[in-house]
Amino acid sequence: MSQPAAPEAGHEPQTRETYAHVGLPSFDRDLAGRTATQRGSFFLQHLRPGMRLLDCGCGPGTVTLGLAEAVAPGETIGIDIERRQIEAATALGVERRIGNVRFELASIYELPFPDSSFDAAYAQSVLFHLRKPLQALKEVLRVLKPGGVAGIVDGDLGCQFVAPAEPAIDKLLTLLARGLQHHGGDPYYARNLRPLLHEAGFERAEGSATMLYFGSGDSAGRSTAEALRARFQGTIESTVIEQGWATREEIQAIYAALQAWADQPDTFFGWVVCSGLGWVPG
Repeated sequence: MSQPAAPEAGHEPQTRETYAHVGLPSFDRDLAGRTATQRGSFFLQHLRPGMRLLDCGCGPGTVTLGLAEAVAPGETIGIDIERRQIEAATALGVERRIGNVRFELASIYELPFPDSSFDAAYAQSVLFHLRKPLQALKEVLRVLKPGGVAGIVDGDLGCQFVAPAEPAIDKLLTLLARGLQHHGGDPYYARNLRPLLHEAGFERAEGSATMLYFGSGDSAGRSTAEALRARFQGTIESTVIEQGWATREEIQAIYAALQAWADQPDTFFGWVVCSGLGWVPG
């Protein structure tokens, strides 16, 4: 099998958003643990060998490689606005000897591909951060062939289940949502994926939702605490302090309460993940 091509030299995307989790090792570990089946099963069932597929916001490539295997020998291209993610994804493709995939530096707002050049497109945890998700979906529609399918998946911070109840988690999630909104994202948009896909020009749209659960057994609380801190630290935490929404001391107290909650037996934390499928008019 041929090896994945080296990363495209490309140009820095002209249109960028503030990606709140950039450069965080804790969140990079979270990304590296994701797979195509973990949140993309709703999309995988619509893929066939020989399709040409685009993954928007590929990150370290773990999801992209699973999608590439589903459409092999068809070509899969992963794009991301972070050069370090493109390099990491390419290295992972070489390591796993998946030869029908390559990675390019690009923005979902300005896809460097001709009209009608893909059979399928996927975006996971991307539109959540965007000021103009409709514009991004229209660009995805442009590069899809007639009859092509798009799969979009994102969490919705408007619905969580926490047991035992912990006010510190509620506070952390409120501050997380506020920080994301401050930087132009919409942590509640995903429930509206069906009308958004229709507005972008997709002929038919389907929606679904699942519960994302962090950890199991004795590791559940620790996994939850690690995941929540990974999403909050860095840009969001700095923004919260700079805007005066909470002090550094208050945030440390939240972390301490979160850890105390995590150390309890029988904890439960879940949040809703929404997905949307859209088909291009044929």
